[in-house]
Amino acid sequence: MRVTPTIACIYALLNFNFLFTFFVSVSLTEAGVEKVFVAQRVAAKLFASENAVDAAMVETAELMADLLKARKDLGVSAVVGDRAASKLAEAMTALSEARSAMVEAHTELNETKLRLGIRTKMAGVEDKGVNIDLQGRAGLREAV
Repeated sequence: MRVTPTIACIYALLNFNFLFTFFVSVSLTEAGVEKVFVAQRVAAKLFASENAVDAAMVETAELMADLLKARKDLGVSAVVGDRAASKLAEAMTALSEARSAMVEAHTELNETKLRLGIRTKMAGVEDKGVNIDLQGRAGLREAV
């Protein structure tokens, strides 16, 4: 069998991926870092990012409503602000796509969590426990 440069590159990448995964897991264990704490840190950022996209969608929708209401209140033609409204609609579409991507990322990260052997239990339906303050910083709720 002839080894082409492409096959050699794929083989090298697979070996690198295995070695990287092995040494990272060994170093995390040696460093005393618990996987669950790392997963919690990532989850907090994930929830904060999801909430930020949702908040941006709400703000953009409210801006669109205010723009249309302002045009009506001022009694100006529908032509006035039409390009701005069109750009806002594009922004809302982009935010919608970003939200869908975040949902997909959430699903992928959940699968990764399970592959790493991290198990969590759900008890009832509640908020994810991430509070976003006015500066955009995320904090976890206190466990009771």
